[in-house]
Amino acid sequence: MTGDRLSRRRVLAIAAATVTAGCGAQNNSDSDAGGRFEEDSGNASATATATATSTEEGSSIEINREGTPTETETESTAREPETTEQPEETPERTETEMPTGAERLERAEQALNESITVYTDVGGADSILDVDASATAFDEAAVRERLSAATTELDAAADVPAVDQGDVDELRAVGAAIEELVACQVAVIDAYREFDRAETALFDEEFDTVSDALSKLELNTSKAASQLSSFERNVETEDLAAVDGITEREYQVKVDQFSGEVDAFEEVGSPIDEFNQGLEGFNDGVDSYVGKDYGSARQRLLDSQNGFEIPANDLSGIARPRSLNGRIEGLIGAAEALAAGTDHLIDSSKAGNEDKEQERQSDFNDAIQEYQRSGAVTNLESYDQLLSES
Repeated sequence: MTGDRLSRRRVLAIAAATVTAGCGAQNNSDSDAGGRFEEDSGNASATATATATSTEEGSSIEINREGTPTETETESTAREPETTEQPEETPERTETEMPTGAERLERAEQALNESITVYTDVGGADSILDVDASATAFDEAAVRERLSAATTELDAAADVPAVDQGDVDELRAVGAAIEELVACQVAVIDAYREFDRAETALFDEEFDTVSDALSKLELNTSKAASQLSSFERNVETEDLAAVDGITEREYQVKVDQFSGEVDAFEEVGSPIDEFNQGLEGFNDGVDSYVGKDYGSARQRLLDSQNGFEIPANDLSGIARPRSLNGRIEGLIGAAEALAAGTDHLIDSSKAGNEDKEQERQSDFNDAIQEYQRSGAVTNLESYDQLLSES
């Protein structure tokens, strides 16, 4: 053991001497740094001594490149790398994976339900019954977009062998029923638009526009009637009842709603046409009256009377669905006010033609009072003309 220690000391001493010699050689070649390397030589000797002492104590020592001792790790200081448990990752579907047949059916059913949600997304509607012919903001395109999405999913599902084709056919029947429902809704809305155009033009005294709108109303009503027949013939109650938000009772009430609107559109055209002719005659009579051509005014006003009395009577006999109730009531009120007021205006014209000014004025005032029973009448341009005489 003593010999080993001495040998190690001898080796270290030689190493220290080598380091010292190296420093001395560098001093000779680099004269500018002589003093610094002499100090280093002394440090190296001290280091060698410290190293020998540490070696005696049994530590494993090696000398680094600068001559400074560095303790080398033994097997006791070696550490195994720590491992951390990684959570298991749930495999995600890649972009190339296709939905399963069951997922296709689920998506189709969702799209069908969404089509009804979009269907009722108008005017604060809570159900399909709240969407009537007057719902001109009805978004047909949005509803059909969802139906198209359902069809795409069903076509794809039908190509999957594991899918029960009966499930596909059942959802196709639901989609076809909604298609019929939408087509019928659009048809009655189209008819309503022409009804609205006719009524608006009537009180704007645009008589040719009224005639054009009534012609299109008749055409659109015929289309709506045909579509309603198709709806009743091709749609089974359970098909629509399979959709969220539609019950069997709602289906039947919806059929009744369509039927009532189509019937009303079929009946309302003729009275409005009669009303249009009466109002055109009234307009001419007012022109004559204001021009103080009382004889001509009386005759023209007499001719216009049937255009108020007959429509008021005929419109009163129409079963009015909710979508048309207020509009038809307004037409009836206007026709009745014009009929009553024009009776007095005829008498006023007769008195004017006979130069009975006081009587003419009294009858004229009575006519104005009757006309004022209807807001639609007081908005007429002809009424404003009459007021210029008062």
